[in-house]
Amino acid sequence: MINYRLKEAVILLLNTEKQIHIISNETGFNNVVYFCRIFKKRYHLTPSEYRKEKFIISTISS
Repeated sequence: MINYRLKEAVILLLNTEKQIHIISNETGFNNVVYFCRIFKKRYHLTPSEYRKEKFIISTISS
């Protein structure tokens, strides 16, 4: 269940400009600190770092 919600969060991170706390809430994580901790444990980056890194990669490859 958590993996599904994290995948949904990744989609929102990459395809919207929504703030992290909004994405956290929309994907069922009521506590943004918990969301960031679980996200970092899974992807080895915070949600903000993940968004920034993927944006840079997509910009370079374009």
